[in-house]
Amino acid sequence: MATLFWILGVVVALLSLFGIIRFWRRTAAPRLVTCPETGEHHAVEVDPAHRLGQKLRRHDQMQLRDCTRWPERADCDQPCLEQIATAPDGCRVRSLLDSYYANESCVLCGKEFGDAIDWYQHEPGFMAVDRHVITWQDVPAERLPEIMEDHHPICWDCKVIELVRQKHPGLITNRLAH
Repeated sequence: MATLFWILGVVVALLSLFGIIRFWRRTAAPRLVTCPETGEHHAVEVDPAHRLGQKLRRHDQMQLRDCTRWPERADCDQPCLEQIATAPDGCRVRSLLDSYYANESCVLCGKEFGDAIDWYQHEPGFMAVDRHVITWQDVPAERLPEIMEDHHPICWDCKVIELVRQKHPGLITNRLAH
């Protein structure tokens, strides 16, 4: 009987730990907000430790851990938190990218992205008009809206080929299709 209680205790502890880790990762994700002061896009991060403490006290208050306007404007009263609280996805950059790619297809091969993007191994990228390829990790979060307007989406396969073409142009042979 004591063994059963130990097993149940371990299962409950693991499930609680899993929930806390998931909450922490979702809360700490970078977010893109429009600064009420300047009207410009800025990247912010919510403080997950503060938010977890507030949740455990049955409050839902947030505070920022980081902002691209800091340290110059670190003393602001953080009015952008209202955008995070009222947005269904909390202004997360990943949600913004998911919605952007979901309705697009690769500019080179025409492959549709759909809803199932493998962000951990096969993340897509962006291609400029001059065929220069950039990955979304190379773009600061506050510049994503302008990059998504000026660049075309490119799938992972085409991105890898084009990055090799950019770095080692002598290794690529262009052949015309028959």
